[in-house]
Amino acid sequence: MVLGAIGKERDILTYKVSIMNGTGLGKMDQYVWGDTITRANQNKDIAGRVVVKPWEWLHIGGGARTGLIGVKDEDGRSQSHTRYAVDFNFEKWNFRIQGEYLWGIDVMDAGVVNDGGGGCGGKKGTSAVTYKEHKPYGYWVQAMYMTPIR
Repeated sequence: MVLGAIGKERDILTYKVSIMNGTGLGKMDQYVWGDTITRANQNKDIAGRVVVKPWEWLHIGGGARTGLIGVKDEDGRSQSHTRYAVDFNFEKWNFRIQGEYLWGIDVMDAGVVNDGGGGCGGKKGTSAVTYKEHKPYGYWVQAMYMTPIR
């Protein structure tokens, strides 16, 4: 990870960039199963975030993360996931409003097409993997006021 800030009196801009272990939580890059060495986690994710603070009471940020999932198929295609986010935080006069908008692009295995029947006792046919693009998104906003009553 590389991180830092720019500004003399206060941090006006902060940044973070990292390369992370990609596919799967707690998976090693390489493991042995019997006599076979498997490269189950050779892909890495790249993530970054930038926050701009033009005034002490306003923060505007954005970030992204992208990476491949699993191994490439015989055509050189791979499943992937990419995420983006923008956010803000306004805090002044005992009032705070903050929110975030997130979106992404997933290219995932949509299933196997079998043109030869298959199933219990059926004739095994050829199969092909189809990759479909999915675009999830979401947002949240929250506001609050801190009263002077104790």
